[in-house]
Amino acid sequence: MTAATYRLDEDHQVIEVREVIDHADRPAIQDELSWLIRCCTGRTVIIDLHTPLHTVATVNLLISLRHTADRHGLTLCVTARHPHAMRILRLTGMHIFLRATATLHGARAIAAACAPRPHSDRPAPQLPRQNRRTTPPDPLEKAP
Repeated sequence: MTAATYRLDEDHQVIEVREVIDHADRPAIQDELSWLIRCCTGRTVIIDLHTPLHTVATVNLLISLRHTADRHGLTLCVTARHPHAMRILRLTGMHIFLRATATLHGARAIAAACAPRPHSDRPAPQLPRQNRRTTPPDPLEKAP
């Protein structure tokens, strides 16, 4: 399988999967898609599934790809364009873990909600010195 890949913008890389994935094909497809995820320069990878049929091998592959993305600090979302495909993900409960939607627009919205917010230049508020603890509390000490 040769996956088509393109960028929606600087933060979103889309990898299209247009073939049904079966158990025999999974290792080779996983290697290819994992490599594409590792090469991603944005913050989000969207796996765009175009097939109506998702086998157990497909769901297992998507779970593995989510772990690969997590290890590389990326957000992974899945689009299941066909209603039957989305139904399979919902029935298995994987639509939440895989951040699955029916459209690319939906995947971008989910990715925006999941992405870490940039840190501001303002330092975090500090407690006054007298209220800060420097040692762990004593479990035998009674609270005032």
